[in-house]
Amino acid sequence: MAALKIWKIGIGRNSESSYRELKEQFCVSQGWREFGDLSFLYHNNEDISSMIKAFNPKEHRAYNAFESLMEKINPGDIVLAFEGNDLKGITQMPVDNNSPVEPDGFKNSGFVYFYNESVNEYRQSLFPVKWVDWQDFRCEFSDDASLDVQGGQGVAGIVACGGGDTLAPIKELILKNWDKFKEKHKNIVEFSHDDPSDQKILAKLNALRETLSERRLTSYKRYQAMVKQHFSDISNLEQECLELLKANYNLILSGSPGTGKTYLAKQLANKINYEREKISPKEYLIEAILNSINTEEEKQWKIIRKLSADAFFNKFSIENLKSLTLEQYCIGRGNKENFCWWIERGTSCLGGFKPGSSETYLIYWNKKLKKYVCAGYAKKLQEEHPDWEIEKVFEDIRGKLVAMVQSKPEDIANFSRYFRSHLILKVLSLYQPDKFFPISSEPHLDNVIKLFNLQQIKGKNPFNKNKIVYEFYKQTISEEKIKKLDLSSYEFCGHLYGNFNIKEGERDDGAGKIMVFGSYKFVQFHPSYDYTDFVEGLRPSSDNDEYNDDVNDESGDDIVQNVQSSIVGFRREDGIFKSLCKEAIINPNKTYVLIIDEINRGDLSKIFGELFYSIDQDYRGEMNKVKTQYQNLVSKDDVFADGFYVPKNIYIIGTMNDIDRSVESMDFALRRRFVFKEISAEDSKAMLNSLSDDVKEICLKKMDALNNKIYDVKNQDGIDGLNSAYHIGAAYFLKIQNYIKKGETESLNHYSGAFEKLWNNHLKGLLFEYLRGMPDAQNQLKKLKEAYDLV
Repeated sequence: MAALKIWKIGIGRNSESSYRELKEQFCVSQGWREFGDLSFLYHNNEDISSMIKAFNPKEHRAYNAFESLMEKINPGDIVLAFEGNDLKGITQMPVDNNSPVEPDGFKNSGFVYFYNESVNEYRQSLFPVKWVDWQDFRCEFSDDASLDVQGGQGVAGIVACGGGDTLAPIKELILKNWDKFKEKHKNIVEFSHDDPSDQKILAKLNALRETLSERRLTSYKRYQAMVKQHFSDISNLEQECLELLKANYNLILSGSPGTGKTYLAKQLANKINYEREKISPKEYLIEAILNSINTEEEKQWKIIRKLSADAFFNKFSIENLKSLTLEQYCIGRGNKENFCWWIERGTSCLGGFKPGSSETYLIYWNKKLKKYVCAGYAKKLQEEHPDWEIEKVFEDIRGKLVAMVQSKPEDIANFSRYFRSHLILKVLSLYQPDKFFPISSEPHLDNVIKLFNLQQIKGKNPFNKNKIVYEFYKQTISEEKIKKLDLSSYEFCGHLYGNFNIKEGERDDGAGKIMVFGSYKFVQFHPSYDYTDFVEGLRPSSDNDEYNDDVNDESGDDIVQNVQSSIVGFRREDGIFKSLCKEAIINPNKTYVLIIDEINRGDLSKIFGELFYSIDQDYRGEMNKVKTQYQNLVSKDDVFADGFYVPKNIYIIGTMNDIDRSVESMDFALRRRFVFKEISAEDSKAMLNSLSDDVKEICLKKMDALNNKIYDVKNQDGIDGLNSAYHIGAAYFLKIQNYIKKGETESLNHYSGAFEKLWNNHLKGLLFEYLRGMPDAQNQLKKLKEAYDLV
């Protein structure tokens, strides 16, 4: 029971829904009904927050709540329901050992998502569950009534109960007694197929399961319509900025204060992430192949693949394999001349291969022991023939290896008695490329088969799955559009990994079209920000587990704590940009945007380092790797093990104020790699559309009067030393909402107090900074106030 996770749902006291409604509906539910039916996101491993952020950027609480509802609540987990601070109910998510494998979901899940339109508010639901009134459970095991009013503070949606949660005594009571309560009151905790009332509930569950695929498709079509409507309304300014961003990859929005540069950057990120029409995976793949024809990068990859294949077979032809020595075979000595190194690293461009450990190769050199070590079948040979020297064991392995590369496909499964399947597939994709496809990982094969809906894979071994993917390759390259390209299996494999997330798997919308959600990350530069924050750096780490075994318990807690606290080391960690690049590489058909707010406030040379080269649109991609400052600490399994590069599906948007003093220090090398777009105060006026018409009209008039007094662009006249870069944008005037009470729609005179507060609290200080050091600063500030008050 201790392994169970406990969740809590918050239902406001004044909401139209209540715990009683959840109980009557047999649901674990939350609000945000405005998002509608989200069946297409249920167990689709999707970045749910990106979708929510696009439509309602301010609803931060919905992100984690939907992720919990759609992805994280497991069969057997405990859920607590709160009304305000009052704990009302407890339930356990049903487990069904006979639940179907499809539609996708948790294994043995006894529940399913549905959008419950029979209730008014809390419609996002998991069905079915049996709620037990909390007091019925608590009173059976505890007299402490204070447990009825603990832990509900600030709960919105569904959240997990953490280790330091105020629910500690409640969790302890549950973990200690829930199994006993369930055994005693099985009929009120679990559903029974023999109970007529429960039978109706379970029948509804089966119906919802059967219609999940249909509901996914319907909800996704609705979502697509929302996307199209949401992003089709694009201003001329946004359109211009989007075109600049697509053409240059790196864009800086500059302008005077309050012009909404950060807001515009987020809007651009959302629009570029959601604007693409969805097509079938196969259509997408063929389109990508056609777009890559004759590109410089594709030509270079062709050369690299040929050189790699030629080098491998010059060293390890079948004839050479027959006389391969132990030293020529084994990995572990740090050289690049052995067979295993070439299988793992030297031919990575001909199909990736992750051995998992050196034991996969059966015999390897152990540096610590300074001797050859056997594993798997080789170790078994040693045990069966204790008198055999290591060379004799290797002779047997070598004989099996030679026999394998010369075998017919139908006989390959026999060699899995000796070698692991992914090693077999990697080796055979090199020696028999006309029969085996260069994907050796079974999960990756599963993801390709599922993505392209090739064939049901239940019960298939990895060799049959590889054959299915190989046949798909042959069928696809015979398509009229690309058959003249004569793509090798290695090139085709490169296009698969270059356009889909084969590692983790892609999603489709139920109609055979891939679902692509982009996302963006936000960072703000400041004088203390540096390379270790942005790219990678060393971070303190504490790993006491190994040392703790040697600490004498009798030494006392204080001494143990002091000893433990002194064991501090350092480890390399990726910064925000490098992490985003990794995510973009894994998901090549997604678009990622990094927004750098106040980009000019950081020491750009110190922050970007070698990225000055890598972010250039002409030097992006895997062909332009660079060694980072901490390259020697990068794991060999890291995607950047051989060097860092910026993928082509990442865009960078920076924002900066024109009048900021730090603008003058911007590196010219960085300036050359960004295109600049000035956002004027005039451009920002659309931000005021969210205000009521009367307030908006006053704001526009005051804004024009004030900016014309600062500098009149038309008449080229204004305060000495100032120009249009000192104009004040609409974002400052949006703050008027802080000082107008809801429902006030009266005269200008009635609003005068609100606008006076806007001047005193927001505008006056900024204008004073503009005028600081001028001999007539107070007089000029008075004139600006008069212009502001004239409206």
